[in-house]
Amino acid sequence: MMRHARLYPYLFALVVAFYCLVLARFGFENWDSGFINGFSWRLLQGEMPYRDFIYIRPPFSIYLHAILLRVLPETGQIYCIRIAGYLSFALISWCVVSGFDKVYRLRQLQLDKWAVMTLCFMASVHNFFADPWFTVDGILFASVAFYLVCRSRNLSLAQLFAVSLCCVLSALVKQSFYPIPIGFGLWILLKEGFRKAAFFGFFSAMLLGIFVAWLLSFTSWSLFLGQVAGVANAGNLYDTGFMNYLHIYHNKIIFGMVMALPLLISWFMCRKRPTLQDYLKWLAMVIFISAFLAVPFIRFKDVPVIFFNAVAAGLLYRIVKEKTLKPFLPVIALMMIGWCASLSLGYKTPVLFSGGLIVSYLWLMHEDFAALGLRRYYTSAGLAVCAFMLLLNIHPYRSQPITTLDCGMEAVSPKLAFIRSDKATLEKHLELKKLAQRFGPGYFTAPSLPLSHYLFGTQNPMPAGWLTNFEINGKVSGLLEAASRKKAYMFLEKSFLDGEPFIASDQNRKDFSQFAWVIYHKCRPIMQTRHFLVYQTDEIRKTL
Repeated sequence: MMRHARLYPYLFALVVAFYCLVLARFGFENWDSGFINGFSWRLLQGEMPYRDFIYIRPPFSIYLHAILLRVLPETGQIYCIRIAGYLSFALISWCVVSGFDKVYRLRQLQLDKWAVMTLCFMASVHNFFADPWFTVDGILFASVAFYLVCRSRNLSLAQLFAVSLCCVLSALVKQSFYPIPIGFGLWILLKEGFRKAAFFGFFSAMLLGIFVAWLLSFTSWSLFLGQVAGVANAGNLYDTGFMNYLHIYHNKIIFGMVMALPLLISWFMCRKRPTLQDYLKWLAMVIFISAFLAVPFIRFKDVPVIFFNAVAAGLLYRIVKEKTLKPFLPVIALMMIGWCASLSLGYKTPVLFSGGLIVSYLWLMHEDFAALGLRRYYTSAGLAVCAFMLLLNIHPYRSQPITTLDCGMEAVSPKLAFIRSDKATLEKHLELKKLAQRFGPGYFTAPSLPLSHYLFGTQNPMPAGWLTNFEINGKVSGLLEAASRKKAYMFLEKSFLDGEPFIASDQNRKDFSQFAWVIYHKCRPIMQTRHFLVYQTDEIRKTL
């Protein structure tokens, strides 16, 4: 890997440029990838979260991306936003690998940091969309904080403030990142001592105080907590943060084999009763191999869950071997970021932070890889993984294969210039545009298409952006009542009724969007098109 060290920075730049300039153009699904921009658009219309519309997370992400909507040109804005998204992944990889290199000197492991950076970038992106996403924002600010802590052996007050700011901003994008300031505070305590940790705590508390004061300037504390608190509970945390990692094999026999095989290997290699250290070493390797073997059989996003377990086993192995904790604090910090990223009811995987896991595992097991003569395969293995990650993008997130995405979307909105999708998606959005022109501006869509008002430059009359049960925090009756008071039209997606992925049955439809389900069953449409049923909100009064 070190023979071509001078070429690797150019390789990293070339790969990032390919993702930004080529892959950013393909795919358009207007579900997950649309609703952050939809909320940010509402901010530019003068609305405020919690007061004017339901938002079930801390607000920093939508304010961050509202800045992009304000400063980027209208023509091709989605394309530019996706370029910014890929650059965010690149910055995450740079911060993680560069920070790690400051502490552990990757060259001593015969690893070039730019080569590792390229691998980390491609693995973290896999075939995820580059549109705004709060988890990526949380990872980004936590990664910058990681780099700032790693680059200095003696943090100054200015650096401590910068670390505090990044940690607080990470926590203010999503509830799952609340542990970030606590974890970094403990790291600074063990690394720099009580005095520096106290300053970090003071700066963090001051920044949170400023946030609370700003929040209370336009809404009440009870209204904020009523939307943000209660989205998930202790049971969800237990499921996504712990049981998800134990049950990832979905088969007790396979799980038992993975746990037992290291004992057999340890005995065979040592010809004696294996020690805890021996067992943990081979457990880390067996889990690592099982992650690769699982690729053909499970969804790729679940593979990093297995890999996380391999990193955890490798960390325990090194702690037992070295009989100390302090040298491993940066690894623990990276694992914490990955774990926080996986705390999700929809995307419960650390895949978006695969880079942090990769660099941690390579360092934890480098001595054992060298002893087994595996370092010679670093380059070939890295190229194979990168090729696989690139091939995943043949199927962009929730889109048709890239070879079928041959329709330009600029006819829908100039903001979609340079974006290519399939014919069905283009026709659906052109039909939505005609309905918006006919019945607008007082219209809203259900249950999805949260990007519609942003695309057409209109204002959503509903106090919610994406009318799913989760995103409205179960406030179905309140939204039905709010809709009944509006003089507006609702466009109900027929794909919601026809078995769109993830909502293939009546029960799934009701669980996905009870709001849309109630209106479909209790209200009468005034017209229908190929892709939509059109309702007047006057009809909704009958459901109350």
